[in-house]
Amino acid sequence: MDLDPKVAYWTAALANMLAAVGLAIFGVRRIRRANIAGHRRLMKTAAILVGLFLVSYVAKVAALGREHLELWEPRFVTALRVHEALIAVMVLAGARALYLATAHRLAEPVPVTADDLARRARTARSHRRAGWTALVSSALGAVTAAYVLYGMYARIP
Repeated sequence: MDLDPKVAYWTAALANMLAAVGLAIFGVRRIRRANIAGHRRLMKTAAILVGLFLVSYVAKVAALGREHLELWEPRFVTALRVHEALIAVMVLAGARALYLATAHRLAEPVPVTADDLARRARTARSHRRAGWTALVSSALGAVTAAYVLYGMYARIP
């Protein structure tokens, strides 16, 4: 059986996504242990994997073209659309979490004034919500990606 280059690409993309989700899960474990540097490193590595996927997707479309969705069963097209929405949420929420952590320097020592402490607490809550939104949407995105990939393999003669 010859593997369609697009199916091979999407198989590698799913592996990349699972790696990013795994890194994010380990990043959450690190922050729960108050390991800020480890959390930052794992989350940035996960973000780099997402960025590399986006670059590879542009190259894939240029080299192999887009998928012919008109040949797909409607349930797989629907799953693809849900997947794309989840990935958009993941990217936006992850970018927000990264922005909040870096622009507001959450890793720096705690400020001493009450106003600064209150502002930092609000920022930390927003960062946490954005991070959890990114993590949950990426995990659900991986599930929908696996289902779409299953449909691709099912179409291989």
